[in-house]
Amino acid sequence: MLTEFEKYLSNLGRIRSKTIPYYLKWVADFYTFIGKTTGEPFRNPEKNQFLAYLAQDHEDWQVNQANYALKLFDYFLDSKNKPLAASKSFQAWELLRDNLIKTLRLRHRSYNTEKTYLTWLKHFQSWSVFA
Repeated sequence: MLTEFEKYLSNLGRIRSKTIPYYLKWVADFYTFIGKTTGEPFRNPEKNQFLAYLAQDHEDWQVNQANYALKLFDYFLDSKNKPLAASKSFQAWELLRDNLIKTLRLRHRSYNTEKTYLTWLKHFQSWSVFA
């Protein structure tokens, strides 16, 4: 399960490759702490208890990193359980992207403007997934 999550993180593009092992470590430590096997769904009280435990011995940035790693892992587990919804969402974003390109070209916007708008759309898409 953690190898699939590692691939997911590297494909996501938001996490630097040198920090991915730390994200995997936080998830593994969390599952050891709560006594479940990796990949089982978890609840927020368990996560909060683990983060409070980490706060005793670790810096704030490490606790925040562990929290973010667990959020990403929870999203990863949800997306594995709901592949149809994820594919529909992906299709909707692709449709929006195509419509944006058509509209910009219809209005004779420059190629640099198109690239900028697509970058904004991509950032908004990544933000909306994790918000």
